[in-house]
Amino acid sequence: MASTSPITAAVYGSFALDDGRELTAALSSLIEARDSPPKPLALGEPTHGEPVFPYLRNRIFQVLVEHGFRSIAVESDQIAALQFDAFVRGEAGTLNQAMAESFSHGLGQLDAIRELVAWMRAYNHGRPAAERLAFYGFDAPLETTSAPSSRRYLQHLHGYLTEHLGPDSFLHGHADLERLLDHDERWSDRQR
Repeated sequence: MASTSPITAAVYGSFALDDGRELTAALSSLIEARDSPPKPLALGEPTHGEPVFPYLRNRIFQVLVEHGFRSIAVESDQIAALQFDAFVRGEAGTLNQAMAESFSHGLGQLDAIRELVAWMRAYNHGRPAAERLAFYGFDAPLETTSAPSSRRYLQHLHGYLTEHLGPDSFLHGHADLERLLDHDERWSDRQR
C-alpha cells in the first residue's frame, strides 16, 4: 500500500460526532498540515436527502470558522440566497422569513438549515463587518418541474444596473418591468 501524505492521514478513518472533539481535531490537523490554509474548501454530499450530511456540514463549517473561514455556499438559488445572507449579517427580518424565502429545492424545510441560519446570525451579532460570516447560493433558480417567477431576479438585475449605470441609462423603467412580468403564478403553473 502506498504511503499516505500527512494531509490524507489527518482525516483518514472514522471519527465520532457526539461532542465534535474528534471532528475538530481531524479538521484542525488537515488545515494545520498545510503551509498555508486553503482559501476555498469544497465539501460535497454523496446523496441529497440524507439528514446526517447537513448537520455534519454545519459542524464542519463551525470548525472552519475557527480557522478563519468566513463564507459558506450551498446548492441553492443564488439570488434567493442574497436575502439569507442579509439576514445572517444582521439585517431586519425573522428566522421564519429567511427560511421561507431564501432557499430553493426545499432546503428551507430542513432543521439543519434552520440550525445553520440561527448559528450564523448569532455568530455575526456584534462583530465588525470584516469578521462576519457570509452565505452564498451557487445554483440556478430552477426546480425540476417548474421555475419560480423571474421577477426577483430581474428586479435584482434592474436595481444593480440602475445603481451602477444610473437611472437614465434605460429606455424602460421599473414600472415597465413590472408590467411585462405580469402575474407570478403563471411561472409555477404546472398545467401550462
